[in-house]
Amino acid sequence: MSVNSGNRTRTTYPKSSQIQSGTIRQAGKSLQNLPQKTQATFSLQEAIHRLRHPLRLALMKGYSYHELAAILRAQGISIRESTLKTYLALAQKTADRTQAESAVKSDFWNAYQDSLQEREEVYRRLATS
Repeated sequence: MSVNSGNRTRTTYPKSSQIQSGTIRQAGKSLQNLPQKTQATFSLQEAIHRLRHPLRLALMKGYSYHELAAILRAQGISIRESTLKTYLALAQKTADRTQAESAVKSDFWNAYQDSLQEREEVYRRLATS
């Protein structure tokens, strides 16, 4: 239902009813199975984050930040040596933090799913007794 209040129209939704745990689990599975959306453009910092693995490998092969910045500029990525060094360090910190957070979220989600299954089993037993 739409409600017109002054210059803005806002949509109102009915109050939610109780949602079955099976519905929540199915919605969770559907959300987990969504494909990755592709992005057409990236900020310079995002680009360096996405290139962090080949950049780190090039550094291990003996290339300098100065040389890598020149290679990136030749590829159309305008970046200074100092910016590359800063963004690459930030990308590594972000990747490490994200990896740790993902592990915690995964553990939480698995525990949540287990608790829903346990609850359903209790309800089934109560319904049959």
